[in-house]
Amino acid sequence: MGNLSKISDTGGAVVFRREGARTAAVAAVMVRPVTETLLRLATPADLPTIFRAERDYITAIESQHMTAWTAAIDRNLELWIANLGRTTVVLAEGAIAGFVMWQPDPAYREDAATLVTIQVLPPYRRHGYGRMLLSVFAQQAVAAGSRLLHLGVHEGNPARALYEQAGYKSAGRDGDYLLYDLLPDEA
Repeated sequence: MGNLSKISDTGGAVVFRREGARTAAVAAVMVRPVTETLLRLATPADLPTIFRAERDYITAIESQHMTAWTAAIDRNLELWIANLGRTTVVLAEGAIAGFVMWQPDPAYREDAATLVTIQVLPPYRRHGYGRMLLSVFAQQAVAAGSRLLHLGVHEGNPARALYEQAGYKSAGRDGDYLLYDLLPDEA
């Protein structure tokens, strides 16, 4: 592999030189400054971010459903507004890094809470924010009296691994969606 030696450190970019047996390569690595991570309840001003993140997700993971999703935008907006009080936003570097939204779901089971959506925006992925937001969902739902946590995830969504690592167990299928449940007392 060779040794890494730091050549310069300017403006958040750290440049390293990798020296191997035959070659030397230079790579710039962007280093995020360590900043405070804040959690807060969502506000109506967050709705455009929620809309864009959901639209981008549909485009990237479920593009075959874009027409139906667009046709249902009024219903989606009503869902987001109805659950704004159960939506938590994570801020990093002074910007929205992601959010989680949930709702009580007595239609699934009297004491259930369903994860409506969880999003980590692309620049903030792979930094633990998804795990943090999933934990926020569990804590808030349990505090509100839920004894079963439920979610559905598209079979092509890589977030499946996060849910499985957090202890969610398969609860069946609904078309292209895999259903998962977690009994927090057993986690």
